[in-house]
Amino acid sequence: MNREIFDHYKKIIRIRNNYAALQTGSFKTTLINNNKNVYASARRLGKQFILVTINNSNFNRKIKLNLNRNDLFYDALNNLTVKSNRKKLSINVKAKWGRIFVR
Repeated sequence: MNREIFDHYKKIIRIRNNYAALQTGSFKTTLINNNKNVYASARRLGKQFILVTINNSNFNRKIKLNLNRNDLFYDALNNLTVKSNRKKLSINVKAKWGRIFVR
């Protein structure tokens, strides 16, 4: 197996194991755009809130998600921090990639 792919799977598994909301939290689809091949969902368990975005297109995409409050999010997959503005989270997602935001 390619080492890069193996390390990526290990990281995804570690993220899932670190956040109970990804395992047993409530699930809600927050965005489906078949024309742009983007998808987002939210998982919640207690105070833990996680947004997962997926860009399955061959192009980088800007995804805008409506939220019920402004907050700071940590992207556990890409090791970045993003702040929502005016109850919206506006993010760039690379082609064939995703982001996992933890609040």
